[in-house]
Amino acid sequence: MALLLVLALAFPQAILRAPDPAPSLAAGISAEAWLIYDDSYDLEIASFRADRSAPMASTTKLMTALLVVENADLDDEVSISRRAQATGHKQIYARQG
Repeated sequence: MALLLVLALAFPQAILRAPDPAPSLAAGISAEAWLIYDDSYDLEIASFRADRSAPMASTTKLMTALLVVENADLDDEVSISRRAQATGHKQIYARQG
């Protein structure tokens, strides 16, 4: 805490006006909106159009992948049921069996 106070006193311009990182970061990102967040410090690092609403499809796919990676053994075999095969959502090209 003392170090933070010393840094704030030594570099007040950094506290008063942080540079907007969005323009320089947006050059390499093709998304319509994005946000970089540090959960450890509860801190938004950078964002671009983060206040806009958007469909959840990609977020759902990413969260599904994260849950699988965190909770499953990636060497496990997975059986696909006849019902799952019949849903018509075959983007992963899964077959029954």
